[in-house]
Amino acid sequence: MTNKKNTRRALLASLMALLLCFSSLMGTTYAWFTDSVTSANNVIQSGNLDVELYYQVEGQTDWTKVTAETNIFKENALWEPGHTEVVKLKVVNEGTLALKYQLGVKVANEIGSVNAEGNPFKVSDFIKYGVVEGEKTFTRDTAIAAVDATAKKLNEAYNTGTQTLSPKAESIVTMVVYMPTTVGNEANYDKNYPAPVINLGLSLYATQMANEEDSFDKTYDTEATFLNRDAEGAWLINNIDELYYFAANVNSGNDYYGETVKLTADIDLAGYIWTPIGLGDVDGEWIGFNGSFDGQNHTVSNLKVTKSGGWNGLFGLVGRGTSRTTEVISNLTVKNVTIEGTNRMTGGIVGQMYGNIENCHVENVTISAIPNATATGYDNGDKIGGIVGWHGDNGNNHYIKNCTATNVTLKAYRDVGGITGYIGSSSIVENCEVDTVSITVDQETNHYGAKDANAGAIVGRIYKEPVTVQNNTEVNVTIVDPTQAKPWEDHFVATEDITRENMIAKDYVEICHNGGNLTFNNVTFKNGLTIYTNNVNNTGTITLKNCTIYLNNGSGDPDYTSNTQYKSGYGLNLNLANGSDLTFVFENCTFTAAADYAYNGSNSYNVYIGGGYSAESITFTGCTFENSGKHAIGCSAEGDSQYYALTVTGCNFKSWNNDPTITNGAAIRGNLPYGSFAASINISGNTYGDNNNSTQKTVAIDSWTGSWN
Repeated sequence: MTNKKNTRRALLASLMALLLCFSSLMGTTYAWFTDSVTSANNVIQSGNLDVELYYQVEGQTDWTKVTAETNIFKENALWEPGHTEVVKLKVVNEGTLALKYQLGVKVANEIGSVNAEGNPFKVSDFIKYGVVEGEKTFTRDTAIAAVDATAKKLNEAYNTGTQTLSPKAESIVTMVVYMPTTVGNEANYDKNYPAPVINLGLSLYATQMANEEDSFDKTYDTEATFLNRDAEGAWLINNIDELYYFAANVNSGNDYYGETVKLTADIDLAGYIWTPIGLGDVDGEWIGFNGSFDGQNHTVSNLKVTKSGGWNGLFGLVGRGTSRTTEVISNLTVKNVTIEGTNRMTGGIVGQMYGNIENCHVENVTISAIPNATATGYDNGDKIGGIVGWHGDNGNNHYIKNCTATNVTLKAYRDVGGITGYIGSSSIVENCEVDTVSITVDQETNHYGAKDANAGAIVGRIYKEPVTVQNNTEVNVTIVDPTQAKPWEDHFVATEDITRENMIAKDYVEICHNGGNLTFNNVTFKNGLTIYTNNVNNTGTITLKNCTIYLNNGSGDPDYTSNTQYKSGYGLNLNLANGSDLTFVFENCTFTAAADYAYNGSNSYNVYIGGGYSAESITFTGCTFENSGKHAIGCSAEGDSQYYALTVTGCNFKSWNNDPTITNGAAIRGNLPYGSFAASINISGNTYGDNNNSTQKTVAIDSWTGSWN
């Protein structure tokens, strides 16, 4: 067969997207399920090759052609655990040529929500489906029984594999969609959040089969495929449907070993959930692409992956082990990538790659990897990269060359890099560029122990030497990595300028200021912060911006020094010697309590200002205060205090006095001395929310005759 003839014969159906809108009835274990067809018709027609798709729901006897106005599921049906619907799909060869086809089902798009228990969820994790061959008639129980053993979650793709149809013949499959009886409130969305939505897509691919006889034999159409070849024999991908077919073909077991696939046009995946090309480890079987993919300088844009587990990207797995070394991805750009729900082996272009990557580029990539639950806790959350998550094998000199990553945001537990999260020994990374890359090491979510972060602008983790990483450039790279070093000792004396950024302090922190300027930006204090002075005439500025300070939970060793300032239940504790001249600036900070904080009848303040209390100034601007047990800001000055300067402007006091055993809390409360004491107070432009159990004024400062609002 000639390539020209193959090109002429190969035909591909248009993609049909069936919009299935799912939501849950808030506060119960019910879910709503409606749908409509959003595509144009699904006719594949050229000459005498003519294919139609029909559907029939349970209880009907007539077959209806699928059109843009078709609703194949019951409109506004009330779904609950055990609710089941049955839809039959019929592919009809209405032409005169024999054909072969593939029918696939996949999630095109999905919007998650938050359930009644406060946890994020996706409906596709709780509704299942199964497909059986032939036209079946079921009761609810027999329908579920027919598919339950092999049913998949709705977010797992289905493909019939290649089927054949003679002229005027038809093929029927019966699809059962149901919500298992074990589903509970975990699938009920909170009314304060949008209802979850799923777009479910059907794909129908068809081409001619070897059936018609010419003057020689019936083999004329033997090589007709769903993809065309060029003169050199490379497979060609011209549009979104062919890219979907290629992915489905790889994921059904065709690894394209030794073959070349070329992209011939830009492809926009907007509106579709992508299933990566190469699923990785599937029950011990490795499913991947083992050929060469040449993007020919084309772009795949708007890639969205929500598949749980690993091996995520445009490609999931390329190559495997040391036996095959021909795999190459080249001359490809992937733009606007969002990958969520993954736990490892993930990149903007490929999750795990044994082979070479050259002249590939990613732009606007966001990947968040969270460790997965295991029988003994959590694991993974690793091997995450802007271009590739895991790259290279040991000893094969695999390389990444002339690649770029721009506007990339990565978050993972460990092994994360702007180009690649992990490389094996003898790997090469050279002449690559990263620009505007943000990497966050998160070892708090699903914590499974302190691990080496292995975070880098170009490469995260080098498995072992020798490797070659050379002639690479990085611009505007931010790595937030609290694991590299403790932000500070739990107690330390500040005598010089100190800056701390993008860190998390898990334990109680105590700072004795003897000198210098202290600057904290985007620092989280999980168990309270105390700043105090022992000396008079202290000068300097202490600045906290974009910080979060939690109430101390009662833990923390109070015996750091003989002059400890530890106070259980306090968030920020300022204990200032009389006569100190420090300037405090708090900007856009949040003062709060952990969700499980236990109020116990003792005073707990978001901020407490005490001691001899004198300072040049203390200013809170744009801050948020919430969940204090008593006062949000409590001030107390001793009788010999010299002056008092407090400014609170543009702040939001969301809630205070949350301890039900305390009724005399205020948003801002002060007890100031009389006599020669000097005060400068400006409280203005703030908003006040719930005072909960309080009988006090919003703002009450004794012995002060000034004004505030």
